Amino acid sequence: MGRRKIPERQKPLNLDMSPVGMTVMTATHTHEACHPCTQATLAFGCDLLQASSAILFWVDSAHFVQTIELAGTEADLLPEYFNNGFYTYDPLNIRKVLNGSNNVLMLEQERNHNSHDHNQIHDTFLQRHGIVDEINFLFRNENDAVALLSVMKRQIDLTPFPTDFQWEPLRRYMEFTLQQHPQMRARRICRILKEKFHLTNKEVEVVFLLEKGASNWEISEIMHIGISTVKTHIVNILNKTGVGSRAAAAAYMRSL
Repeated sequence: MGRRKIPERQKPLNLDMSPVGMTVMTATHTHEACHPCTQATLAFGCDLLQASSAILFWVDSAHFVQTIELAGTEADLLPEYFNNGFYTYDPLNIRKVLNGSNNVLMLEQERNHNSHDHNQIHDTFLQRHGIVDEINFLFRNENDAVALLSVMKRQIDLTPFPTDFQWEPLRRYMEFTLQQHPQMRARRICRILKEKFHLTNKEVEVVFLLEKGASNWEISEIMHIGISTVKTHIVNILNKTGVGSRAAAAAYMRSL
């Protein structure tokens, strides 16, 4: 009987990569494939704001993009944006937004902080894709940025973004909707395991694999560590959490 295949860890997408390296950005999810709460957030943002396009970026604690989910956005937009360097001229550059303190940012306002030449270059990209305006919503978990939603108005959209809208309540509502997403859950569990039980990063990764039913051999293969190291991690996890077995550790994870 063959062993179950557990997927290898995916390498996060580093937004400081060279333009050539950014070709990995083509690995996106379609609107239909997303998690239900993500699908609801994308649809809600587009419907309420009468916009035809949105992109949701999921990021880790180091601000590396882990997943990209699209609604009404053509597949070649992001590869062109990154591979041709347009992101360096964008007033709403994702790295800048993630490192900032504002949770809602509008393109027209942020353009005022950009040079005229940079705005002109960015405009050529927007015009090529029929984009006329954009607003970004930053979602947090315990003050840490976890996701960024970009809602875009196109030439086919009939109305502009409202200028007197209360954006923060809308952002908080969408943030609440996303709380049940697997990535939000993973961040919450990581925080509990580290703060309550003082698990290391490696031990946390082992706990997640135990929850999925991975054997010692599978954990060894996925994490590229020896079987003896896996056993040491598991012993440490049981001692720190006070549970009696790997099955109990997995059950505790499922209860969170």
